[in-house]
Amino acid sequence: MKKLLAIALAAIMLVALFAACGGNSSRTPGIEDLITMDHGSDEVVNATQNVSGKKLLSIIIPKSVGGTWFARSELGGMQWAMDTGNASQMVGSNKSDVAVQLQSIQDALALNPDIITVIPLSPEACENIFKEAKENGVIVMTHEGANIQNAHYDVEAFNNAEYGAHFFIKSQSDE
Repeated sequence: MKKLLAIALAAIMLVALFAACGGNSSRTPGIEDLITMDHGSDEVVNATQNVSGKKLLSIIIPKSVGGTWFARSELGGMQWAMDTGNASQMVGSNKSDVAVQLQSIQDALALNPDIITVIPLSPEACENIFKEAKENGVIVMTHEGANIQNAHYDVEAFNNAEYGAHFFIKSQSDE
């Protein structure tokens, strides 16, 4: 039950992150539009508050801190924390470097979080540390890491195939 609740809350946090990062659009994406589950399940758990009594810790590790995009991600995490009674924080460096980001992930894991959300500079470089985190019961979520094997969830802003097809069709109609 605790793990299911953590997964549900993590999913809600991701939606909050994207709500904070997103601009105006004609349709607000639902969680089923944003999350790819590695378990092959299309079941979406609806949880809006922490009912376990334990305060969960979620840590966001961006490509680099300080930029507008990731500042908005941090605000989304803070909103999730306020909405659910849990805790969220961002860790990282303002230097966009794979080795530095890997150290930031290790530093985050030393804080014993329930959830980590990583926007990886190098998805391949993160695989081992994500595998270890999962084995230790940490919910691992990524953004811009569609091919990562060792994450529970990956959130993408759009479907790559559909996005590419849109541009192909557009370019064909412009000729």
